[in-house]
Amino acid sequence: MNQSSTANLNPRGLYIVSALMVMLGLLALFPEGSLPPSAQPINKPGNQGPQVASLVASLDPRVALPPDAAAWVESTLASMTLEQRAGQVMMVRAFGEYYAADAAQRLRLTGMVQSLELGGVILFRSEAYEAAALIADLQRTATNFGQPPLLVAADFEWGAEFRVGGAVPYPTAMAVGATGNIKAAEWMGRASGRDARALGIHWIFAPVADVNSNPRNPVINVRAFGENPDQVGRFAAAFISGAQASGSMATAKHFPGHGDTGVDSHIDMPVLRVDSQRLQAVELAPFRAAIEAGVSSIMTAHLSVPAITADEHLPATLSHAVLTDLLRNQLDFKGLVVTDAMEMGGINRHWWSGQAAVQALAAGADMVLLPPFPNAVRDAIVRAVESGELSAERLDAAVRLVLQYKARLGLHLSLAEASLADLPNRFAPASDALRAEEVGVAAVTLLRDRNEIFPLDARDRHRVLVVGISDTDAPVDVTTLSTSLRESLEDVTSRSIDGRTNGEEVAALMAEASRASVVVMAVRARVRSNQEKITLPEKQQRYGQMLSSLDVPVIMVALGSPYVVGAFPDAGAAVAAYGWSQPLQRALASAFTGKTTWDGQLPVTVPGVYPLGFGIKKPVLDAALEVPGLDTNPEQSESPETLTPEDLSSARDSLQQFVESGGFPGAVYAVGHRNVLVELGSIGNMSYEVGAAPMPADAVFDLASLTKVIATTTIAMKAVESGRLRLDYPVQAYIPGFIGGGKEAVTVRDLLLHVSGLPAYIRFFLDYDPEQLGPSTRVDILRRIENTALESVAGERYAYSDLGIILLGEILDRALGESYQAHAMREIFGPLGMTQTRWNPPEEWLGKIPPTEQDPWRGRMVHGEVHDENAAAMGGVSSHAGLFSTASDLAVFSQMLLNGGTYDHVRVLRRSTIDRWTRRQNRPEGSSRAIGWDTAHPSQSWTMFSEAAFGHTGFTGTSVWIDPNRDLFVVLLTNRVHPTRENTQIQEARIAFHRAIVEAVDRLR
Repeated sequence: MNQSSTANLNPRGLYIVSALMVMLGLLALFPEGSLPPSAQPINKPGNQGPQVASLVASLDPRVALPPDAAAWVESTLASMTLEQRAGQVMMVRAFGEYYAADAAQRLRLTGMVQSLELGGVILFRSEAYEAAALIADLQRTATNFGQPPLLVAADFEWGAEFRVGGAVPYPTAMAVGATGNIKAAEWMGRASGRDARALGIHWIFAPVADVNSNPRNPVINVRAFGENPDQVGRFAAAFISGAQASGSMATAKHFPGHGDTGVDSHIDMPVLRVDSQRLQAVELAPFRAAIEAGVSSIMTAHLSVPAITADEHLPATLSHAVLTDLLRNQLDFKGLVVTDAMEMGGINRHWWSGQAAVQALAAGADMVLLPPFPNAVRDAIVRAVESGELSAERLDAAVRLVLQYKARLGLHLSLAEASLADLPNRFAPASDALRAEEVGVAAVTLLRDRNEIFPLDARDRHRVLVVGISDTDAPVDVTTLSTSLRESLEDVTSRSIDGRTNGEEVAALMAEASRASVVVMAVRARVRSNQEKITLPEKQQRYGQMLSSLDVPVIMVALGSPYVVGAFPDAGAAVAAYGWSQPLQRALASAFTGKTTWDGQLPVTVPGVYPLGFGIKKPVLDAALEVPGLDTNPEQSESPETLTPEDLSSARDSLQQFVESGGFPGAVYAVGHRNVLVELGSIGNMSYEVGAAPMPADAVFDLASLTKVIATTTIAMKAVESGRLRLDYPVQAYIPGFIGGGKEAVTVRDLLLHVSGLPAYIRFFLDYDPEQLGPSTRVDILRRIENTALESVAGERYAYSDLGIILLGEILDRALGESYQAHAMREIFGPLGMTQTRWNPPEEWLGKIPPTEQDPWRGRMVHGEVHDENAAAMGGVSSHAGLFSTASDLAVFSQMLLNGGTYDHVRVLRRSTIDRWTRRQNRPEGSSRAIGWDTAHPSQSWTMFSEAAFGHTGFTGTSVWIDPNRDLFVVLLTNRVHPTRENTQIQEARIAFHRAIVEAVDRLR
């Protein structure tokens, strides 16, 4: 009996009757409203996609289906016509883009779903919302026509971004392999599966389980985890476990192994010329690991394997020996076998699509992917069954597996549509970008660093030129790399070389590169289908070699294939990134600047240059203040050119003398020289009370007017950098009520230079009851300052004015759209780790806050609250006073300024901003003031410092001075106003203390 007559013995009506009998039996066993235990979801239900379904059974094909799900499979299969079964083993292409209801593309796709009764669709170029909406629409179409739900698949080899715009781009598989951490692969699989289900996708065509042992492979390369079979197997299994734990089917591809081929199967059919022993040891090893991990599906490769088939002209996709004898029988794989795209040259150049589909199914494939001319292919499958060329049993077995996976996924249950509005809560969370960057950090591999180019220390001045070299006529996008480097190094410019670049342009670029301090040559040789090799075209490679031979430090970065490193032996440094995604580019910048370690190891061999597993290790650059005895670089801290605590004996003695003479109860100081915290010390006691505690080194002081520079000026500097504040805008632009009497001429710059014409100080606080203060008091004082008459024309006379800085605080609030207090805490003190710096310190800090003055207005000793009365009247938070801090926090802040705006890999300010704002402005002529800061002008008391020095003092007895020429900072904190401000010895004490320190430094020079 031929296969056609067998099919005729099972008419559709008989199948329907048998299906009804099964269903009636189930209903009798399980009353209305209940489900058998086996049908309960194995994971908690949730909005996983446009059509929400929870897994009914494990995606591991070795685990049996629950009885009710199995019954649905059999009843559905029994009810299908031959044409319907033929449609179930086919998947066609879909694009998740916007199409109007009457657009030809939409009508064609929905028409195919309707007429061919497809098993599923595979998603290509898409946007998230459009993809989710399209998938939901296609599922509704299938349901409306009484068809089983569609399986929806996509190639998410390195995450949803592989196909879907707006998703987070993950590192490539080879980058993940370079980390040596299978947890990275498991995370990538889990996150990819989550995103797939959020869109309504059930089936991920990943991971690549090929062993990339051929450096000339034109189509696998960075898509593979590496060249070591064991590693590839472990990483593929981890990805599979993660993806399927998220409810998505995973696919190991391309069986029996595409890694050692020299032809792209998109173009033609490669031949895998290895013997059986090698095939078992290398190519098949990762697939065995995938099967052991419970992989749902395996994708075939359009290549010939003579060691198995004894026929160079027969692709594995069409070989019974490969798909059934080897994969099904020897390897005992029980899941879905899906072909690679049947439109690819490896099949389509040699086989008619209908013939190829039939032979693939006969060989053991269960799903025919992207057959050209789907209508003709379905008809060919039907004719093959009717003629006996393809057995009905083989087709039924394939359809059964397809339906079983639809049942495992719960697609046969009633589907509730999730709202597209909720998609941002379920798809591509921003936290994935941080995790992807962490993986990238562990992946990037340092292969060469001849002249110790790395790290590029942000504390030094650099002029970096980033040159992206593209393998096409379109430029490679190195924006993220350049921007990320600029965050640390500032002076970073980017240029491009591509297929359109001419000799004249390269000559200009070479001239520019020769003036750089470092050239980063980012070479992209990427994997693309339908190309004969993965390398740079000859012209771009020649230009790159010219760049790499320049007499400046050149860093060659492989943004893609790591094998191109061998083409640039003259580059002083070489790095493999294995891709060009944004997280990988950020990871590169992080490693370049020493913010993160170099830990990556080559997962492949670069022939003749670097062996498998090679990678230079480098630690994180310690960019914090060195503390003698604690730092990790003792050579620097022991340098004879750096101060030691012994050198500060005279300075300490001078402070001790002033403590003994009653200048102040005690003091804390911090001295930093050449990035070494030479000493953090304390002298005296907290107060003059009998039994007062010794002054602790971590005492928290009322900084008084240091608030003006540590907080307010720094906030203003950042606001100008961001464009939120303009120094030469009139104050009226921000505070329209500041009018009359020449106020229209007062600018923000005038406030910072103390030349606004406003009075120095007005005792506003006397008009308020200190026990009845509230928010209205602050508002009232600001209003009164707005209405205060100028005492001189703006810019004409210097008068150190609290009022101007209080007004500046209000301007900052308005320009920033938030309080300057919150901004400072988040953007300055938080990033710098200044945890002991804030306004209105909490009560639990009281024990380490020295008291200040016995205040007649408040009628008490001021302790733990701001000393300045106007600031107190404003609630303790003001831009002119009110900040509390420690010497150690201020040491960090001071070193940040000495470093050019960066500290411990955190950039707070641009170097150019610091240079401009700390330079004496000479306005009016003879003034010592910089913008916000004071300077060591020869006419002032600070003549011991160089003219490049800048600093500030505070009324309570505080000061910070920074001398860039000496690479020196000095922090001095006292409570000299205790118990009364009438004590003025601090003026002499400051000069004596600082002079002794500067003299000690100069003795070393």
